[in-house]
Amino acid sequence: MYLGIKKGMMHATILTVLLFCSIFFAYPQDNSGNQNCMVNDIYLSGYVRIVDYNADLNVYIDSLNTISPFEVQLTDIPSECGQWRIVKYNADFTIRILQYEAGSDLTIRFRENKASKKLLKRLLHDNKKHESKK
Repeated sequence: MYLGIKKGMMHATILTVLLFCSIFFAYPQDNSGNQNCMVNDIYLSGYVRIVDYNADLNVYIDSLNTISPFEVQLTDIPSECGQWRIVKYNADFTIRILQYEAGSDLTIRFRENKASKKLLKRLLHDNKKHESKK
């Protein structure tokens, strides 16, 4: 009788561990870095400069919203997590925009407003101009 109880408890413990593991690994982990609004020790709010080399963060823009990206709102006065103002000088941090997600530190999508549409249009134009030089 004692062995039966011990065996039953062992089976229950194993089932509990397996259940926990299946729940934990069933849901994709959020790797967007926005749990505390920090990536690579950089607070994701403030004045941002877009560069081609030596960026603080490599960023991929998810235009299809296929994964759970970090949402960015372009604004004149960035004061909260995810609010950015694109500048040419005196940036809090720099980003390099990648064409592919591989190698990115952060995947973002822009909250739609006039500023984000204007930026995306400019980036698309700059990218086409850059590719035509090759």
